[in-house]
Amino acid sequence: MTIITNQQLRKFLDGACDAEEESRIRRYLETPEGMLALNKMMDEAWQTEQESLPDENKTFSRILDQTTRSQRRKNNASLFYKIAALFIILAIPTYLLLKQSPQPPATPQVEVLVKKNERGQKSVIQLSDGSKVYLNSESSIKYNRYFTDSTRIIELDGEAYFEVAKDKKRPFIVSSQGYETTALGTEFNVNSRSSHYKVSLAEGRIMVNAQHKKSHSINLIPGEAVKINTQSDTLEKQTGNANDFLWISGILDFHNASIEEVTTTLERWYDVKITFNSKTKTSKKYTGRFDNASLEHVLTSMSFALDFKYKIHDKQITLTF
Repeated sequence: MTIITNQQLRKFLDGACDAEEESRIRRYLETPEGMLALNKMMDEAWQTEQESLPDENKTFSRILDQTTRSQRRKNNASLFYKIAALFIILAIPTYLLLKQSPQPPATPQVEVLVKKNERGQKSVIQLSDGSKVYLNSESSIKYNRYFTDSTRIIELDGEAYFEVAKDKKRPFIVSSQGYETTALGTEFNVNSRSSHYKVSLAEGRIMVNAQHKKSHSINLIPGEAVKINTQSDTLEKQTGNANDFLWISGILDFHNASIEEVTTTLERWYDVKITFNSKTKTSKKYTGRFDNASLEHVLTSMSFALDFKYKIHDKQITLTF
């Protein structure tokens, strides 16, 4: 094992070594022992320099030694900066080697996003795979900012329309209330509220199945829909209805709807609270369509058909039959 003294290191730093001695010391400094010795010398030089600084609490007699102390500080400072410069020179090759060496791939951080609409709000969300989600009012979705290499999973609460980017290797799955709707590239609407779960297909092909019973599934083609009662766990295939997609364009549509269905939809659509001024309600059914209409326009039109009066106070609506 090569032993290099501090005196030899100082000689090397002052550039006073011959070629053979300089080569031997350089090889020594590339070893852990050499770096440790250089680091120790650097600490000693720094400590000596700090101790030689003027101290206002020292006696007057020691201040008379200022000229000697000043020269010592210059020598120590010179040694300190020489060692520091050598540290930098020795560190550069190590840095370049580490930079060029293949590094293990970093584990991607899973970032979960939640988008939520309150009553009276609608939004369009662009996903990382190029898919689009049209999120209805009083609805939310939860998903990873970046999907995995095998699947694209969205958790839905409420209603949303999906325009799915085609990707044969990664199925697009919408999960809600224990049911899954799976697609590769298509457009469909999912309405999932309380015990009601309905999927309507606009284009492409999808499969709807229960998570707890994979055999309990149904396939849809454009123009078809499936309605599920999540309490009784029953599936019913239906003929598709274009009205299921109208909300995306701001069109409010009712077909043979009860007063309860109408008021629930209006509360969600306009972010209001509707109450009745009497226990008696109409049993009439309502059918009508409104294209981006104001709440007052909707209520006025409905009041003639259902025979009621209404009052609006801030976000509170009172109906009197």
